Amino acid sequence: MASITLNNPTQDGFIEKYNTTYYHNYIADDLDMGPPAPAIGGDIFRSYVEWDISDIPDGSTITLVKFKYQGRIYHTDCEVRAMASQPTAQADTQAGRQVIYDDAGDGTIYAAPSGFPVEGTNKEIDLGEDACTDLQNGLSANWFAIGIQNIDEVYDEYNDKTNAIRAEDFSSVTPPPTLYVEYTAGGGTTQTSTAKARVRALGVTKNTTAKTRVKQLAKTKTVTTKAGIKKEGLTKTVTSRGGVKQSDLIKTIQVKAQTKQLGITQALQAKAWINYIGARVSKAILVNPEDLGSSSSPVTFVWEIPESLNDENVHCQIQVDKTDNTFGDLEVDFKSLENVGFEYWDGDSWEAYPTEGVDALFSGNQARISANLTNGGKYWRARGIIK
Repeated sequence: MASITLNNPTQDGFIEKYNTTYYHNYIADDLDMGPPAPAIGGDIFRSYVEWDISDIPDGSTITLVKFKYQGRIYHTDCEVRAMASQPTAQADTQAGRQVIYDDAGDGTIYAAPSGFPVEGTNKEIDLGEDACTDLQNGLSANWFAIGIQNIDEVYDEYNDKTNAIRAEDFSSVTPPPTLYVEYTAGGGTTQTSTAKARVRALGVTKNTTAKTRVKQLAKTKTVTTKAGIKKEGLTKTVTSRGGVKQSDLIKTIQVKAQTKQLGITQALQAKAWINYIGARVSKAILVNPEDLGSSSSPVTFVWEIPESLNDENVHCQIQVDKTDNTFGDLEVDFKSLENVGFEYWDGDSWEAYPTEGVDALFSGNQARISANLTNGGKYWRARGIIK
């Protein structure tokens, strides 16, 4: 059993509805719920909190979810609800604010205890089984949010129905709006290598090295771009500084080699990136984003580090094409030797990708990098490189 305390919300705030106009405040001292005091008027406030849950491994079983807070004002009971729409993904427009406002008041009721919110520091409520289920099902999306609504939103000119919880921006909040989660981690197993191990989902076979244990990590969570991203397996043409077509059996290349580029012949520089397909490195297995996923940029791409057949260090390259799977219209072309931001899983934690490449011992573990993408359909691929 593991637990995590998420006390740094991605965003907390409230939406104020006045007649048909919506106002958004996410830098206030308080999260307000319900009609305000009679002297103020007939507005209605609903609040929300969003957290980044990427530190909880995908595949985990969620057993407990609590909301911890500091209560400021209580007049009438409030309830905590599920949110299906990510608050920070909404445009700060009337339409976007209405999405947050409506969602904070029409989702599944996680908890509605009498006397909530309780005034004072270090208060908490159990959000129940529905919150556990929703959080568990949403692990791959990397976010979780709750709406907080006054049960009685009817304005009363004679009775104050104001309720408030201290927001993260309050100078001495104890604690900030906090999500406490207990879970049993999924995946994370150690795999024993055999002479021939099946590579999942690709229908191909890879031969493992003499090392008998390969550390594995459960899938990490990624955010996909606002359009379908299609996975493409590793091809036999490298498109770095011109597609270099290599035979499956070629292990070396002369300083002067023929390259295919717009039907002309050019000299290949000695330091060109060459992918020795089938000879010195196996195919990269794509993990995330999944086919036809949809979400917001930036996108975290995750793949398994290819196997170095001669125990050489492995570099990685990732390409994202915005047109098709020929990778002739690249939006992203990152290489671990040239670009920062690559990370690999060493069995215990994510580490920066070494400039000399990852030791062959970690073949099969995951690597990742994030990239900002424009909207639209994307194709992506990752591959190993021996330099």
